[in-house]
Amino acid sequence: MEIKATLNKPYTDEQRLEFVVTQNHTNGYKIKETELALEAWGLTAQEQEDKEKQELIAQYKRELTEVDEKSIRSVRATLSGTATDADRAFLLQLETRAEELRNLIRELQEEK
Repeated sequence: MEIKATLNKPYTDEQRLEFVVTQNHTNGYKIKETELALEAWGLTAQEQEDKEKQELIAQYKRELTEVDEKSIRSVRATLSGTATDADRAFLLQLETRAEELRNLIRELQEEK
């Protein structure tokens, strides 16, 4: 984390309130008070990039779980020998999307 903004002492209650509202409520920065100032702390560019990458990986993993859940009926039909062409096409479509998601996750995890 790094300091994104500073409000040096002395400051008025109104200045303090405006600083906190702008930096914390609007920008999402954490506010720390020192003996000399109020400081707004936020993620560095690298930390923000890493956070966004992890959120994207989590989103892809959730979608993979959804793909798995959607495939259950067609897999059951395939295993019981009652699958239709539509079941097989649906499974192929789901597996294609799952492979795309796994590749996206792998690429994000390999980026440094």
